[in-house]
Amino acid sequence: MNKYYRNFILCGNVDHYCLLCDETYTRVEDVDKHIRWENHRKILKAQTYFPKFRKNGIFKLGPKFYCEFCNILIPGLEDANTHIKTGLHITNKMDPFAVKEKVPCKKESGYVIVSDIIVTMEEWNSVIDNHCMICDEPVAVLSMHAKSKDHLVKLIQSNVVMENEDRCYREINPQLVYCFMCKKTVPTETLSGHWESKEHNEKKNISINRTSKSSKDPKRRQKEAKKRLIEIQKILYNINLKHGTATCKQCEKVIKFHFNEMKEHQDAHKTEKSEDSSDDEAVESYKPKTAVIDHGKKRAEVAKYGRKHNIKLNAGGSKGYCFICHIHISAHVKVVKEHIKGCQHIALLEYKGVRKETDKKAPVYTTEPLAQYLKSVFHSISFRVLWVNSLFCIDLNSFLLVAPVQDLEPPRKMMCLVCNVEYKIEDNYKHLRTGEHKTHFMEADVVIMPREFIREVAENLFHCGFCNRLIAYFENVSKHIRSSVHRFNMVKRETSSSFCQKWLNESVIAILGPNPDIMYLQLLREGVASKLPAHSRVI
Repeated sequence: MNKYYRNFILCGNVDHYCLLCDETYTRVEDVDKHIRWENHRKILKAQTYFPKFRKNGIFKLGPKFYCEFCNILIPGLEDANTHIKTGLHITNKMDPFAVKEKVPCKKESGYVIVSDIIVTMEEWNSVIDNHCMICDEPVAVLSMHAKSKDHLVKLIQSNVVMENEDRCYREINPQLVYCFMCKKTVPTETLSGHWESKEHNEKKNISINRTSKSSKDPKRRQKEAKKRLIEIQKILYNINLKHGTATCKQCEKVIKFHFNEMKEHQDAHKTEKSEDSSDDEAVESYKPKTAVIDHGKKRAEVAKYGRKHNIKLNAGGSKGYCFICHIHISAHVKVVKEHIKGCQHIALLEYKGVRKETDKKAPVYTTEPLAQYLKSVFHSISFRVLWVNSLFCIDLNSFLLVAPVQDLEPPRKMMCLVCNVEYKIEDNYKHLRTGEHKTHFMEADVVIMPREFIREVAENLFHCGFCNRLIAYFENVSKHIRSSVHRFNMVKRETSSSFCQKWLNESVIAILGPNPDIMYLQLLREGVASKLPAHSRVI
C-alpha cells in the first residue's frame, strides 16, 4: 500500500494534506519529512480501525471516516456503507499496491501547470465569479478559501482527468465537470458533445496557455510551461534566478523571487490609484511644442509612465524601448499611449498571459516545413543577408530568429525569439550552436503567403522575416503586413534582391544547400553569426 495512504495523507495532483495534523504540502520531499516527524508518528500510532469496517481498511476520524485503500475521506456512516460496495473500493482492496497514475500537475509562481496547460489559481480551485463550484458557496477571499480544510479535501478528491492533450477537466461532482481549456463548467451528460463543439475547438486552437506545438514529452511540456511563467513575471520584474531576486520595473525595489511576495508588491502598486491617476493626467497634459529633448519634470513623468508599461526611455530621453514588443518608439507621450493601446502590444500581453485573452476566431492558414519551402539559398558575407528562393533578401539575424536588445546603444544583449532567453552579445555564436536553438529553428514552419516570409515559431506566435519581430495571433499578422513599417522593409528587401542577382553573376555570393539542416551548419562553420554589427535590425 502507498506509504502516504497509511499515514493519512490525502494525495492530490498538487497538494498533499495530512488529516491527522491538519498540514498541507505541495512538495513530496516535505511530505516525507512530515511523516517522519515525531508528533505525526505519535498521533498515527493512536489510530485504530473502526470495528465494523476493519477488513475494509476504514478508520473513524471524528464524525467522518477515512479509507486507506482508496485514500478518501467519507462524510458519514451511511456513506461508508455505500463506499465499501463500490467497484473502486473492491478493486483497491484486492490490489492495494497498484500504482494509481495521476495527471501531471505542478504549482509554479501562483499558477498550476496541468500537463501543458497553464491555469490560474481561480481556475484550479474552480472558482467562477467569486463562487466555488466544488464547495458550492460564495468566496470572499480566494487565498483564505483555498486554504480551508473543507475545500482542500474536496479539491484533492475531485479528480483531474486527461483523456488526451485537448480534453482535460476536473470532476467537480458526478453531474458536473470543469473544462480547463474553455475555463467553464460542463454538465457530465453533455461532455461528449462539448468536445466536438465549435467553442471548445476554437479555444483549443487559440489557447495562449499552451506550450510549443512540437512538445510531445510531458517533462518537456512542463519545462516549457515553467519558462512561460517566468516570462510572465519578467513583464513586471527583472528576475535574477541565480540569486533568487526580482527587481520591480516600476519602483526598482528588490524582493525575493517568490510569487506571493511579488503579487503582494504589485497589489500595493494597484492601491496607489490616486497617484496613478495624477501620473496619467500629468502625462496627458504634457504636449511638447518642439522636438527639443526635455530633461525636466515633464520628461521624468513620461519616463515614469513608460516604466509602468514596460517602456524605458534612452539616456537622452528622445525615444523609448518597449520590452514587450522589443521595438523603439518615439518618446512623445501621444506615441507612447498609442503604442500601449495598439493591437500588436495588447496581443503580446494576452499571449504572455499578462492580460486576459479575448475571444478570437479560429485562424485559417497553411504552412510548409522550412526544408520543403527552401529551393535555393545564397549568402552574402559582406552584407550579412540571405537571398531566399531568388525572391527576397532576409537579414541573417532575422533568418536565425535572434535580434539585439536595443535598450542601450550600442546593444549589449541578444534576444532569442524562439528560446525566450537573453544573453550577452558576445555569446551569440555560442547560443546558435546549442541543440535547443537549432531544434526550434528547424521546427519553425513557413506560412504560405505571397511575397512574405512569415514563420510560425510556436502555437499562435509568428515571426516576420522582413521586420524581425514577433506577432501574437494570426489575425494580427494580416494587420502587420499592411503597416507602413512592414511595407518599407519589404520593399527594401525586394530591392536588395536585384543586387543579389548581380552579385551572383559576379560569383561573390556563397551558395548554400537548400536543406536547412546542412545550411545551418554551413552558416556556423563560416562563423558569420559570431559577430553582430551595430546597425542590425531590432526585434
